[in-house]
Amino acid sequence: TEDSRETRLLQNALAAGANHIEDRERRTDLILQALETADEEKQVDLLRPLSRIGGRRALQAVIARTRSENSRIQTAAVSVLADWPEFDAVEELFEICQNTEDQKHLLVAARGYVRLIGDSDLEEEERVKRYREILKVVSGPAAKAVVLDGLGAVRSMEAFRMAALFLEDPELRSKAAEAVARIVFSGIDVEKEISSPELL
Repeated sequence: TEDSRETRLLQNALAAGANHIEDRERRTDLILQALETADEEKQVDLLRPLSRIGGRRALQAVIARTRSENSRIQTAAVSVLADWPEFDAVEELFEICQNTEDQKHLLVAARGYVRLIGDSDLEEEERVKRYREILKVVSGPAAKAVVLDGLGAVRSMEAFRMAALFLEDPELRSKAAEAVARIVFSGIDVEKEISSPELL
């Protein structure tokens, strides 16, 4: 609709203008001030550009609204958090995956978590550890498939083993096979790793 188009244009303008401010933590000042007095609909509109700006204060404002009793604000905040540009959001996304009873929020948070882990500078061993932790708390094949997709981008034998565990799961077999194939084709020598003395 025309209104939604105008809203998107305004959100784009807010993000573009804010990113020209040199002090990163001051970029969201006007948006955060407006959030404090805005009604439900305006809060949803004001939250969305924050994921294109970032910053600690903005992150805290978004996290607070992931716990809102207003379902529209909560859903918007979870979506914004999942798109957050900085790694600082990863622990809160994990908490949502662990505690939410809303399957849509779970899937959105899992995607955001996997994206941040995948885009990070973490060592492969640490990435595998993070994926193992999230697999323990997510429920349902859709969220687990998201994690398997991230696992498939890790070039390590441990990632291979973890993905292979799901080959017997009828709901995840296809995604697990895809992850295993990606790991193998990334150049890891599976036969050599399996036959190494440490694994015998």
